[in-house]
Amino acid sequence: ARSSAIHNAKLIGQCMAELRAYLTMGILTDSFVLDNRHDLLNTLRRCNIAVRWRVLHRRTSNAKYYSIVCATVEKASTDPKLEGNFAVNDTHVVSLILLTSQLEMQLKDSFRDLIQRKESIWIGCRAQACTMMTDLAEYFKGDQTLARVSRHDGLIQWFGSMAGEIRDLAYESGDHFTVTGRKIQLCVQALEEVEQYDLVDRDVQVKAFLHEARGMLLQMARAVGINEDICDDIRWISDMSYGVESMKSYVQIIHTRISKDPS
Repeated sequence: ARSSAIHNAKLIGQCMAELRAYLTMGILTDSFVLDNRHDLLNTLRRCNIAVRWRVLHRRTSNAKYYSIVCATVEKASTDPKLEGNFAVNDTHVVSLILLTSQLEMQLKDSFRDLIQRKESIWIGCRAQACTMMTDLAEYFKGDQTLARVSRHDGLIQWFGSMAGEIRDLAYESGDHFTVTGRKIQLCVQALEEVEQYDLVDRDVQVKAFLHEARGMLLQMARAVGINEDICDDIRWISDMSYGVESMKSYVQIIHTRISKDPS
């Protein structure tokens, strides 16, 4: 019993650290959410597992077990005590619940917005990636004022052809996206392989362009890959119907916290 309580206390501490990091102002941008959606959902899972275990086990009628799960905290703190008796009090539980709810709400809003805008994200990223390829083709003509490279017809043709390949990527969602998804993977792979070419490998500016272009292509794939299922996942993960009765004991603490900080 004690080992389970210690494991849960450590999990709560880990979850609160992750939540505060994700909830830092400006972190949850479109690109960050798309790139890290699996990590974000896994954090929500861990948080809800930690809450569920602690909320339900604090209702135990076993006196010995209760003294372990409901160990008292010697002094007030925002996070659980991760040493000694590994005490987690009601305030810690409420903090975890409120921070988790805040992340859940922000992710739901972000994903709903991304689902509505995924076609425009696709079109915008495709246009930028295509422009980068065109710019690189022009760069290797060697006649730009700031270009320090000699003309290279092979790379001019290659980047021009890649611009056409990217331009032809058609927006498709659902089952139809599979073929387009493979084409995007081939484009990303091609942009990685061209870096092996000596003239490209030693040009920092060109490599930066290629890195950014790959990022745009991956954003296209990730944007079109999200759908309403992800909102359903969040709803299932965050379901607290199991703890309706248990939550009544936290109402006063929640009201006090909200009155102090309505945001």
